[in-house]
Amino acid sequence: MSELIIRAEQGVLAAMLTRTRADLITNNLSTDDFAHPAHQAIYGALRDLEFVEHDSVSERAETVAAIVERPDVDAAWLAQLAEQTPHEDLVVQYARIVVQASFDREVAEFADPYREAAAAATDDASREPFLRLAAALDAQAEVFTPASTIATDADIRLTADLSVQVGEQIRVQLPAEDQVIADIVQHPEQGAIVAPWLDSDVFTSDQRRMTFEIAVSLSYDGDAYDTVTLAWQVQRLRDIRVYDEPQQEVEAPGESDYAYLRRLNAVAVTAGTAVVVGRQLLTDHVQAHLAVTVSATTAEHTTQVTLAAQTHQQVSPMQPPITQAPAADTIRPIEL
Repeated sequence: MSELIIRAEQGVLAAMLTRTRADLITNNLSTDDFAHPAHQAIYGALRDLEFVEHDSVSERAETVAAIVERPDVDAAWLAQLAEQTPHEDLVVQYARIVVQASFDREVAEFADPYREAAAAATDDASREPFLRLAAALDAQAEVFTPASTIATDADIRLTADLSVQVGEQIRVQLPAEDQVIADIVQHPEQGAIVAPWLDSDVFTSDQRRMTFEIAVSLSYDGDAYDTVTLAWQVQRLRDIRVYDEPQQEVEAPGESDYAYLRRLNAVAVTAGTAVVVGRQLLTDHVQAHLAVTVSATTAEHTTQVTLAAQTHQQVSPMQPPITQAPAADTIRPIEL
């Protein structure tokens, strides 16, 4: 999950470098909200330069690099980062990811004052509420903190494939379910088309189902998304389910949501694939469901017939009534 948080933080920094919604970012984020020390240093420098005019992004990148003075941060890399600025409609979502991840990393610390208050309490009645609050925060931290945490020494030079251009996409054959999701990720308008009729039950893994449900919902509502924001929402939904139903087993994905979506975004998919392939998936799903239903009905009918036959064999057959012949002395002759 660390790469996703790095991407989100770099998306915010890129927006700052290009002055895309910079006022919104500075009004809502502090330096401590960034998890990586290099990002903290870059953001701090950009905040200091907030009211300094530069003739170009390259000039601003050179100024920031000179202030930061880190071997992994130079002007060329910052200029490359600026080229990967998220769409203006997505900048606020990137900022929210950074803020939420920062909060998740601090949740465990929020429990400490309650534990201290519980230790200072003189009786069980006053101690119990503090312990419950501390336990609730600990439980929240256990579920949400891992996805929001990154290694402070992680490599930040990940900008090369931050966003995949259509011309750079590769051609490989994806499984049918992934073809549908890839089309919706690359062409969000296709999600709005399949939303009314394509059931998420056609997908065979939780990761695909959740990704499809969220992407289709966003597409239908006309909300912008990309691989970073979509991956974050899928991960949050999974974590919320774990938090709300701790006893319920949640299927772990084979690869991170961000790696999965980035892979699908890198494969060339024709717009409309979701409709064509989705219809076939739905047809196969309905036929399989009907086959199971018919099989179950047949099995139930066979069981009922077998039980009825067994019951009939166990019951003694009815004997016809025996009529005794009348005694000879009781027979009266027939008079003619």
